Amino acid sequence: MTSKSTAPPLLPDNPISSRDEDVLEWSSIAEAFARRTLNFDTTHGLVVGIFGPWGSGKTSFMNLARLEFERADIPVLDFNPWLFSGADQLVGRFFTELSAEMGETSSLEQIGSHLQKYGDVLSPAIVTISTLTGTPQAGKALIAVVKSFWKGRGAPASAIFSRNRLTGALAQRSDPIVVVLDDVDRLPIDEIRELFKLVRLTASFPNLIYIVACDRLRVEAALEDQEPNLRGNYLEKIFQWFIDVPTASRERLRKELRDGTKKALGQIDSPFTHKDWSDIEVEIILPLIRNMRDIRRYSFAVRGTVDDLGTTVAIVDVLALEAIRLFLPSLFNELPRLISDLAVLPVWESNQQRSDDIIWEQMGDTDKFEEASRARLEELIETVGRGHRRVVRAMIHRLFLGGRTDSEKQDPDWSAQQLRNNRIVHGSIFRLYFTRVADTDFTASSNAKRAFECLHDQQALSDFMRSQDPAAWPKAILSLWGMFHRDFAIEHAESGLVVFWNLLPDMPRADSMFADEPLTVTRTISESLLLPLVGTDDLVDLLKNILRELQSLSSKVALVTQIKSLEITNATFLSDADKRILEEWTNNEILSANADQLAEERHPAQILMFSSKHANPSSTPLMIHDSPKLTFALLWDCQTQSNSMELGSRAVETERGIHESTLMSIHGNEQMLSIRIESLQQNFKSVAPWIESEFGISSAEALSFLQWAKTEL
Repeated sequence: MTSKSTAPPLLPDNPISSRDEDVLEWSSIAEAFARRTLNFDTTHGLVVGIFGPWGSGKTSFMNLARLEFERADIPVLDFNPWLFSGADQLVGRFFTELSAEMGETSSLEQIGSHLQKYGDVLSPAIVTISTLTGTPQAGKALIAVVKSFWKGRGAPASAIFSRNRLTGALAQRSDPIVVVLDDVDRLPIDEIRELFKLVRLTASFPNLIYIVACDRLRVEAALEDQEPNLRGNYLEKIFQWFIDVPTASRERLRKELRDGTKKALGQIDSPFTHKDWSDIEVEIILPLIRNMRDIRRYSFAVRGTVDDLGTTVAIVDVLALEAIRLFLPSLFNELPRLISDLAVLPVWESNQQRSDDIIWEQMGDTDKFEEASRARLEELIETVGRGHRRVVRAMIHRLFLGGRTDSEKQDPDWSAQQLRNNRIVHGSIFRLYFTRVADTDFTASSNAKRAFECLHDQQALSDFMRSQDPAAWPKAILSLWGMFHRDFAIEHAESGLVVFWNLLPDMPRADSMFADEPLTVTRTISESLLLPLVGTDDLVDLLKNILRELQSLSSKVALVTQIKSLEITNATFLSDADKRILEEWTNNEILSANADQLAEERHPAQILMFSSKHANPSSTPLMIHDSPKLTFALLWDCQTQSNSMELGSRAVETERGIHESTLMSIHGNEQMLSIRIESLQQNFKSVAPWIESEFGISSAEALSFLQWAKTEL
């Protein structure tokens, strides 16, 4: 939809490591935590906890505390349990990793060696106990496994001997060693249990401080899963002290959310001044934001969507829906199927979407229709929005039809304005956001916006419209009218009228002169372009200039006919005398055309009827020459078609006919019409290539049509 964002890169979701990154102002609290930890008596070791839910910033808090430990020249070792897979490997690598880290520091090298030896003694037994605990043969199996492990390796030093050597080495230190265990709460339940057994087993060594960062509820649940009586009590036996990660204030999160959003949007104008932003921010986005991690994840989500869509969807809507997508995915996934309940759609599409309710609408029972829609939305709130009902209700009210009045829902102008403003409540914008594919209505609205930008410049407007597919012109013109007709001004009138009426001959033909959508579309926008000219000086001369620039008689006749019938409240567009001047001028244009020129007009029947009605008695009357081309064109132009649908059925029945009275009026009588048709049949082969080219039908189809028309007449 748009080129990639030129915005600066966003910060990844990584823990902070310096005071400069501390936007939540935790540094002083973290430093106090480190100092208090060092003030404890560590003669028999110490286990300290940093508790907080996932994403609350435990690692960032520990990193800030680490700076204070480093200033005090306290060694800090890290054991990341996520590097190892399975409880067995976790146990086996615990001592190895810590001893390896100690070995990198000369003052800790000897302690690391003792720790490794102690681990060599304990690891097989711990693994086996973990595997066999709870089985009747646990004791015998334990002995057998340990014997098998050490067979051929030589007997290790006893566990007591190894422990005493390690204890002695640690006791000689003047300062403690800090071991950080992070991301504990992300481990599987069995691995959480094994890690805490290791901590419990080694926690009493002197001058050894364990700092465990975890979600307390998650760890308690993991311990309770095996031993219901362990929950809480077990943690109290392990941890001598803990701190809960400070909770960021809502105002602080709001500030960081806005800063992150600005960075995510890059050069796109800030949405914070939009009239709907405050309500959307407070009622939809902020309730779903819990911590800085959420803000960073949200910023990345917004950046990705904006890179895809640019501003083709209103930014305030994107910001709201990205929060729903990220934090309430089950709700988000339900929204596309409820498009007919959430967004304004064309009537035919709304009926198609709500096939179960279509009979109610056809019978005029709108109350049941709306009742069914409300029921579906209430079900959404109760089943998918559980725990966030207020957010879901706010989303429906602020973004979608839930917050619109009945008059707004039924007002075509209101719908067009939502499309103009790229609001998600319009079906085309809704579909674009969820599918990333533009439908024909959205494409038409985009073309309409570009057309409006150059509506004052006739050449630029013509060049732009001609660069588009003619089949797309009617929708684009209707969108231009729907979204901008209230903004049409005098400077738009002449260029718009000339360009759009000159497009008419090249628009795809309709099946009937009485159901010609392109002509209806052109008349619709033409009326709105004419209105700014009310009261303009030399209006007749201006209109003559416009008519001179029109390239087809059909367009000239249609425009003059529209001008004659234009009704304006409390104003007169043209006097009767001025209307007659335009009629006479247009009729002279018709009289100067030959039969072949008339045959190639879009609506030759309307042209000839206009001339017949407005002919000056003193001038030469219009003669209908014997032209096979003109005869076929008149027959084709006088087709009629009516569509009907039975109540309760979607089947469309089409009835085809021909406007006999128009043909009789043009030819004067039935005998002359019959003569012209006979002449056409006799000369059919000579005009068949022209018919194929002009009307886009085969010779066989043209001949069949001719036979049908003759029968109808």
